[in-house]
Amino acid sequence: LLFFGVVIWVAFGLYKIIVVEGDFWRSHATAKNDTITVYPPRGNIYDCNRNLLVSSLPKYRVFVDFGADKLCKNEAQFKHDIDSLCIHASRILNIDRNRLRSRILDEMSKPKNRRNRRCEIFGSSELDHPTKNALFGSKFISDYNCFYTEKRIKREKPFATLSSRTLGGVYQDAETEGKGGNSGLELYYNEELKGKTGVSRKQRIRNRNYLVSITEPEEGCDLITTFDVKMMDIVESELKSVMIKDGTDHACAVVMDVKTGEIKAMSNLKMNSSGEFYDEENYVMTSLTEPGSTFKVASVVALLESGRVDTSYKIDTGEGIWQLPNWNKPMRDHNHHKGGYGEISLAKAIWYSSNIGISKPVTEVFGLSRDSSKKFVDRLYSMKLNEKLDLEIPGVVKPNIPHPTDKGVKWSGMSLPWMSIGYGVQVPPIYTLTFYNGLANNGKMIKPVFVRTI
Repeated sequence: LLFFGVVIWVAFGLYKIIVVEGDFWRSHATAKNDTITVYPPRGNIYDCNRNLLVSSLPKYRVFVDFGADKLCKNEAQFKHDIDSLCIHASRILNIDRNRLRSRILDEMSKPKNRRNRRCEIFGSSELDHPTKNALFGSKFISDYNCFYTEKRIKREKPFATLSSRTLGGVYQDAETEGKGGNSGLELYYNEELKGKTGVSRKQRIRNRNYLVSITEPEEGCDLITTFDVKMMDIVESELKSVMIKDGTDHACAVVMDVKTGEIKAMSNLKMNSSGEFYDEENYVMTSLTEPGSTFKVASVVALLESGRVDTSYKIDTGEGIWQLPNWNKPMRDHNHHKGGYGEISLAKAIWYSSNIGISKPVTEVFGLSRDSSKKFVDRLYSMKLNEKLDLEIPGVVKPNIPHPTDKGVKWSGMSLPWMSIGYGVQVPPIYTLTFYNGLANNGKMIKPVFVRTI
């Protein structure tokens, strides 16, 4: 009777929990979140020869729990044995052992460190994995069991500034808090690089907490870029030497494969007053400045496509000074002080980079009025020089090539001649590169490519 009574009582209790109070307990169980998100390792970025450009590496910060039981019970012995730790740490971390000993004893004497149980004896230093293992190989650390580490994932670039802005960066703790890329390829390919998160559940077994995997995380994909580390190194080295020689505070350089459009090297450098170089901004993509003489080739293409001239067309540049009526100032060639180039062909005008040799035929063929100048700008637009490139590097800006018919554009008889030699327009270097590469590629323009394989 007693046995059956217990069975009936248990059965009634189960019925009450499952049926009568079921909705309440199920909602309560759903509300209690004992699962955690597991973030996978972020993918690496390589050059075209599989040299590592960007990777995620673990870094460790070392803490001491001054409230640990074994330390508190053997405090005198701990202070006596601390010298062995300081000698061991000084060899590995290259720090002064006496200063380290004084710091440990000083921090140990503070009541707040006993309460917080979290004191960084090496400051905010972050150790790599081998260094951490070497440090924790100390018998002293294993004996007292009061030292512990916190792991953080850091995004590292072994080649420092080489194409750093193009490769991009990530938010702090990108792989432990779910944050991702914030610029460059890291941002554009963030979904591919970050992988898929997993889910684990906290479970207590024999008075210890364990994480039981529910869904395994999937590692992020690797990127094989078009960059070549050797070319990148040469380009950056040469760019630095030119900047030092010319006293330039910032400059950029980029190398593109003619047939494929692959970007093999890119460097964006700024030099501070101390002569130190750093990668502050992606000038190749964002530098909206007047292109100057590099724009002259686009003007020559517009002239040739008009059918009115060819490369043998003769231009009288005079003595290197050209004055049109109603101009505020004359146009000069760079050798005007030597008497100019006289009469030259259109081909020679490009050879010499003659301002007059380009601007004069443009005005002769297209005219100076707003309506006639429209035909010249339309030619430039037909070459896609005004359209924004959809690139794998976020932040690329659109060229500014004003059209005579645009609302608010101030157009005068001086506008076309100066535009033809690259003034009054703004073109980022990546567009100039793409245009020239189209000429080198027998007229086929290719969008720049930065990633070869995912």
